[in-house]
Amino acid sequence: MTQHGQHAGTVAISPIEMFQSVFTLVEDEMMGDPAYLIAVIIEFLRSVSKAGLKAPHNLYVMTATLLARSNRYAEIALFVSNKILEPCKELAMQLMELGLQHPPTRKLGMDMLRERGLHHDYVTAMLQDGYYLEALRYARKYKVITVQPALFLEKALAKNSAHNLAAVLSFFCEFTPSFKATSDFVRYRHILSEMV
Repeated sequence: MTQHGQHAGTVAISPIEMFQSVFTLVEDEMMGDPAYLIAVIIEFLRSVSKAGLKAPHNLYVMTATLLARSNRYAEIALFVSNKILEPCKELAMQLMELGLQHPPTRKLGMDMLRERGLHHDYVTAMLQDGYYLEALRYARKYKVITVQPALFLEKALAKNSAHNLAAVLSFFCEFTPSFKATSDFVRYRHILSEMV
C-alpha cells in the first residue's frame, strides 16, 4: 500500500471547519430554495452525532434560519424534539427571534432557555413579551437577581396600575434588600405616590 493510500483513510474535517469552510460559504452564495442545503446539513448533523462529535452551535442556528425562510416551522420543532438540533443558548435565541413570525417557534425557544437553566435570559424574554408578573414569580423561584428591577418596574408602570406597580416595588424591597437604597426605588416610589 502506498503512503498516499494510508493517508486517504485518515483524512477528516472537523465539524467546525465544515461549518466555516463549506456551509457558511454555500449559504452566502445561495439563491432560491434552500431545501437541498437543508437536507445536506441535516445528514451532516446526523453523521456528526453518530460519530459522537459536537456540531458548532451556529450550524443549528443556520439550519433553523433556513427552515424558517422556507416556512418549515414544524420541521424545526421536530428536529429540536429529536435532538438533531441540539439545545443551546444560541439556538434558543434564534428560535425566539424567528418566533416573531411564528409564535410556537418563540415558545420553543423560551422552553429551551428554561430547560437549559438560562434563567436570566428566560426572565428577560418573559419581560419582553409583557409577562412581568410571571417573570417575577419565576425570578423568585429560581433566585434570578441579575435582571434589573427597572425593567420590571417599567412594565408595571406601562400597565398604568398603582396596584401592580406597588406589588413590583414591594417584591424588590423584599427580594433585594439593598433595592431601597437605589435611585430606581426613589423614582418609582415617587411615581406610585402620584398615582394614588
